[in-house]
Amino acid sequence: MEDEPRNDVSTRQQSITVQDLRDNRLAEGSKKGYLSGVRHVVAWLRESGRSGTINPDGSINLDVFCYEDFTEFVLYKYKSAGVSLSTLSGYRSAIKDCYNRQNVALPAGLVTDATAIYQVSLNATYIMTAPVTNTWAALWLVFHLTAVSLLHYLLTLVLAVTKQFPLPGH
Repeated sequence: MEDEPRNDVSTRQQSITVQDLRDNRLAEGSKKGYLSGVRHVVAWLRESGRSGTINPDGSINLDVFCYEDFTEFVLYKYKSAGVSLSTLSGYRSAIKDCYNRQNVALPAGLVTDATAIYQVSLNATYIMTAPVTNTWAALWLVFHLTAVSLLHYLLTLVLAVTKQFPLPGH
């Protein structure tokens, strides 16, 4: 009897769908983050007069919504809300998840577009992977200039303080 194969497929396993398997690939925190990101995009679509890109159920109509809509949203959030690059990347992941959930091919921009990756070493050198789109290039430039300006300000402040309060023996 031990040589017979076991058929212990549970009722839960038998009733599982492809969507259930897709949903299971994400941690609960990611699901909540994606849902929040999509809500932000939908709110912006309404505010910007693009309600034609929203389905009656409140989801994004991916037949109408395009990559240019997404890049305008990203720039709006960065300029007006001052969100971080990490948050912008989260919005991008949320939109990509929408496409995956609805089994719609990603627009070329979301496939080829690369977010900037920064690595700050001790000597304040910035290394970046080349952004592919103008939007991400602009965001990288803003971030880089802000970081360099902040570093310049801090160094100027340190020099001013050390001139005013010189170290003993100098």
